[in-house]
Amino acid sequence: MKKMIWLLLTIGIVWGQVDYTSQVQTIFTASCTSCHDYGHSSGLNLTSYSGVMAGGSSGAAVEAGDHASSLLWDKVNSGAMPPGNNPDLSSNEIDLIAQWIDEGALETTAVDVTDLFFSEYAEGSSNNKYLEIYNSSDASVDLSAYSISTCSNGCDATGEFDYPDNVTFAAGTVLAAGDVYVVCHGSASDEISAECDQTFTYLSNGDDFQALTLAGATASAYTVVDQIGDWGDDPGDGWDVAGVTDGTKDHTLVRKSTITSGNTDWSASAGTSTDNSEWIVLDQDTWDYVGSHPHNVSPTISSIAIQPSSPTEADDVTVSAVITDDGTIASATLTYNTGSTDTDVTMANTTGDTYTGTIPAQAAGTTVTFSITAVDNEDGTTTSAESSYLVNSTGGAITAIYDIQYTTDSSGDSPLNGQTVTISGI
Repeated sequence: MKKMIWLLLTIGIVWGQVDYTSQVQTIFTASCTSCHDYGHSSGLNLTSYSGVMAGGSSGAAVEAGDHASSLLWDKVNSGAMPPGNNPDLSSNEIDLIAQWIDEGALETTAVDVTDLFFSEYAEGSSNNKYLEIYNSSDASVDLSAYSISTCSNGCDATGEFDYPDNVTFAAGTVLAAGDVYVVCHGSASDEISAECDQTFTYLSNGDDFQALTLAGATASAYTVVDQIGDWGDDPGDGWDVAGVTDGTKDHTLVRKSTITSGNTDWSASAGTSTDNSEWIVLDQDTWDYVGSHPHNVSPTISSIAIQPSSPTEADDVTVSAVITDDGTIASATLTYNTGSTDTDVTMANTTGDTYTGTIPAQAAGTTVTFSITAVDNEDGTTTSAESSYLVNSTGGAITAIYDIQYTTDSSGDSPLNGQTVTISGI
């Protein structure tokens, strides 16, 4: 969650890049222009940016990128300006002028668009939706220089936003280095709202293109910094992400910790697998990571299955699972218990993200419980919920009493009427 820093545009505050109009010109107006205006004997006019850069009778006053070689800085640093009994500029003011010159002596601050990007996205149940923006730089960023521009259910015109500058940020909204800013739905859950910095109603339903843009975007004139989704027609329910169908629908997306800048190539950002995607796809209504970035997201274990599905005392049982992570899987362990003691089995990565381990054959009637523990390369650990299966006799699979008794037939006959089945219990 963003630390709420409201920027007061007063002399002496140095953050990020220096703004000429609100910071440097303010110094000149307060301390210098009573002399250095139009018609001053030196020819140096400090009432405007163009006047400063034009210099005076002694030549250029500013050498962009080199304050030490700039006559203007030398004069204020030595105390020669302002002259006479006028108060010298403060050290903060002198440093601010030096920083402005070293940054290129620009009239309009150059915006570094590489360090701000979407770090998390959620399309949750009900109104549980949010976008998280991360500042990966080592300097504060004024968010009023940015906006979020969108298309709803696909873009109406190719390469044009339906709603440019749809979300804007108030002047003085500053995002500290390494911090995040969360835009959420006004009726989001308490967990989301606790991390939310600004509310907005029309967040994505999964098929709405959202882009981080420079402020002032229009439908056809814009600079995109980062994006979730893509231009073009309505994709349907959503866009695929990391090999997950409709990954932007009913999921939470977390940017991998290895990503340090935005990406305007959605196909490359979304990827086609857990390995080449910039995103980790989590289940819907996962709020564990909102409010900060980056994260070491622990492994995800899914699609647990056994083979054969109804084992007998003659069968070894192969347990398989899909295990994914934003890094690499260091180990996967299958732990099983047949009544008293846990036994660990090292699982093997057989293909893609699938890991398998084998539980040896057990006596008929034995209930085998098991779980899977995965550890990634950063020691993130996940253990699955416990699963179980009953070992059948070689006479056949055991049929549940429910399956024998439950019927929708008007006669009331069992759906297994006339068949031979094996049951367990009373």
